[in-house]
Amino acid sequence: MREEAAATGEEEPARNAKQGLLPDLNTGSPEEIWQAYFKEKRSTETVSRVVQKLLEQDQHKHVIAVIKQSLLAGHSQPWMYEVLAFSMRLEEYPQKEIDRVLLSNVDFQASDVPHLLVSAAYLNRLEAKQEALKLYRQAAELIPTQVEAYLLGLKVAEELNDAEGILWGATGILVNAMDPKYKSRRLQAENVLEKLIQKTQTTNPELSQEYAQQFAAALQQDLRVRVSWTGAEMSI
Repeated sequence: MREEAAATGEEEPARNAKQGLLPDLNTGSPEEIWQAYFKEKRSTETVSRVVQKLLEQDQHKHVIAVIKQSLLAGHSQPWMYEVLAFSMRLEEYPQKEIDRVLLSNVDFQASDVPHLLVSAAYLNRLEAKQEALKLYRQAAELIPTQVEAYLLGLKVAEELNDAEGILWGATGILVNAMDPKYKSRRLQAENVLEKLIQKTQTTNPELSQEYAQQFAAALQQDLRVRVSWTGAEMSI
């Protein structure tokens, strides 16, 4: 029976159409199922969608197995390590193994930003807010002008009452969200920073002053000039 399940090549398209990307999760152990799955070539985008589907179904044993097999197959993506560590924590893996995953060196690429944002959103929905905030910050490191990372990250940081996260998200919005459509978000970021500064004035005046300085620096924008032209080239 398992030999039949392993031969997924011709049967997979029909099964994916019926089950929404996933193979039959009842044909063996998670390790056996995903080893068989990766005998066929898979795209990174497909792996991302499969992991998202498994997270929606709280299938964390399978999340662990599919990400491990994906990494072995050469589909290394920065979001995988955070999601893998999260699922391992829920499955009560030894902390040393979880730390090893989190400390893995990953070669970040700018094209990974969409995957980071999607994975962060899923982790946030699963109440893994610290992990979600970390992914939003990683996305912003890859593309500092990516406004969405600051907007979503600030919301999570406020829920966590994470002062450093709040400072990062709010100042990131003030520095990068220059389009008029972000006017209300900029005002919100200013209000959040003012509250943070007031909150720390009595408990930690030096830290409050540092926050105020970073707030002021975020408001002092350099002149940004965008030049465009049409027509034939000119030489001077």
